[in-house]
Amino acid sequence: MHIRRIDYRHALRIAVAVALALLIVPAAHADLAAQRQQFELGYRLAGQGHDWKDQARALKHYPLLAWIEHVELMRPQHPETARIEAFVARHSDTYLAADLRRLLAKRYAEAQRWQDLLDLDLATPDQETRCRQLQAQIALGGEVAELLPKARALWLSPKSLPLACDPVFDWMRGQAGVDRALLWERVGLVAVQGQAQFLRNLAAGLDGADRVAVQHLADLLLDPQKQRRNARSWPDDVGHRRALSYAVARIARRDEDLAAALWREFSARFTFDEDDKARMLDAIALYRANSYSSDAADWMGLIPAGKDSTMTREWRVREALSRLDFAAVLAALARMDGEQQADPRWRYWHARALDETGQSALASLAWRALASAPNFHGFLAADRLGQPYALCPIAAPAPVLGEVLKRHPGLERALEFRAIGWKPQANREWSHLLSRLDSEARRDVVAVADQQSWLDRAPFALNAAADQRLYSLRFALGHRELIEAAAKAQGLEAAYVFGLIRSESAWVADARSHANAYGLMQLLPATAQRMAQLEGVKFAGTAPLLDPPLNVRLGTRYLAEVGKRYQGSPWLVAAAYNAGPHRVENWLGKRGHLPPDVFIETIPFKETREYVSRVLAFTQIYDWRLHGSMRPLSERLPGAGKTFSADPIPASRRAVQCPN
Repeated sequence: MHIRRIDYRHALRIAVAVALALLIVPAAHADLAAQRQQFELGYRLAGQGHDWKDQARALKHYPLLAWIEHVELMRPQHPETARIEAFVARHSDTYLAADLRRLLAKRYAEAQRWQDLLDLDLATPDQETRCRQLQAQIALGGEVAELLPKARALWLSPKSLPLACDPVFDWMRGQAGVDRALLWERVGLVAVQGQAQFLRNLAAGLDGADRVAVQHLADLLLDPQKQRRNARSWPDDVGHRRALSYAVARIARRDEDLAAALWREFSARFTFDEDDKARMLDAIALYRANSYSSDAADWMGLIPAGKDSTMTREWRVREALSRLDFAAVLAALARMDGEQQADPRWRYWHARALDETGQSALASLAWRALASAPNFHGFLAADRLGQPYALCPIAAPAPVLGEVLKRHPGLERALEFRAIGWKPQANREWSHLLSRLDSEARRDVVAVADQQSWLDRAPFALNAAADQRLYSLRFALGHRELIEAAAKAQGLEAAYVFGLIRSESAWVADARSHANAYGLMQLLPATAQRMAQLEGVKFAGTAPLLDPPLNVRLGTRYLAEVGKRYQGSPWLVAAAYNAGPHRVENWLGKRGHLPPDVFIETIPFKETREYVSRVLAFTQIYDWRLHGSMRPLSERLPGAGKTFSADPIPASRRAVQCPN
């Protein structure tokens, strides 16, 4: 037997190198931890106006060092404009410079340094800064014909504008740039938003009958029942007719019955022109259709020809669908403009209506054209034809971290802010970086973010048509073992849980919605507490809901509990998850006889309607990511009251391929 001779000196060198490496790695981590502590201390000191130079000495190579000086320069009390200018010159391509340029714009305006203001690189100025830029152009003698439309566009806002805009608007009035038509256009914008108090402010700047009409408009929005009686004595002039039409259109949003009653009363008393009539009738018809009132079609028939809005044209289709009147569906679709008709949603209903009205040859052509779309309606079209689903994935880039960070220091700063838990700053750095990247570079930085488990970057960054096929980035399999185990424990499809998470939070683990829902699965605290009791776990406050294991455990339990009410039906569970079971029960009571695709399209809430179709489409894509094929989407759409099994029939699975 051959015995290998050992080189002890070589082995010793290896052992020493390994030992040194083991010492260096902890030392590097300790050094980074110390730098982070120094940075946070320096940042607090600078923000409070204290000296921070001692902390900066240890941060020479730390990527966030510039943020300490930035927070000092942003202090309102900081007097040194020259130092701000020097900082902007040193860091010209960073978010920090963009932030400070807005501050410089304010200082230059105060000092009337108009040319310096215009020379600032303000790529995305806010409204206040846009006003200052326009003021500078006016002061430097810009062409009135060029500046007046810009000033008018700024002035046409439904809300009060910054004080910095006042000099521009004073100039605009001096140029006779605010005529009666423009004033009423703004009144209409404000009325649509229901800003009654602001309407009173606008009325103060009007003359004569117009001032009275706008005051009456504000009064009517605030107290419709009282003012409908007073309206009997209002003059039948142009201003009042316009004001009343805005009021009725706004009131229809919250009470279409009252709006309809006001229309009847006012149309008998006032001689409205076609535009005023259309404004009221369109709003009433829209919300009558949204409520599926029996007279909705009658109201739509009253709208003057060619005066219906985009939304009303859509609701003509839904109202006809609610009656399963597919001839009326075709007629309603024909009223849409070209852009609407090109939408996959309306292409689907066009094909469906052709099928239902016996025009099978035309329907087949429409189905084939739509089946290439990798979305909810395209998948349903593929089901109609019994053909493979159309997906054309492209491989995600695999960039080297160090090389990308060297090219894009903003990414390094964003990642470091994320590491220390400063999410707003991380997002600002990220957004500023992305705004300056071409498509290839954008893909690289998103791929790096994905490598660093920053999964919520891709869904919002890869929205260009060319990026839609980057499925591995756009549909991450985050927390895969956790989600698959939780789904199995609750008898759910893992793909469905993934699709719902992607729809709810887009992988933002610490997401908190305006409705006070938390975490990956966007749980309401009360719901989470109920599920925690069922699961036998305890937690206090809302912070634990941001922890993925707890959030997914409670979220999947809630999905399972909702599923018991709807026989596990994915589309009904998704609707109830978003809008609440009580609303779904109400809709089922009125339209539960409708086929599932029709029911989904006739959901009154836009958010829920789009949410259900999005969850189901994402479920299909995740099914493919997990298994390489898809369960037919039509299987996930059992009729109301029918049972859905999370265990698919293997033979029914459908292949995925890229059409030639």
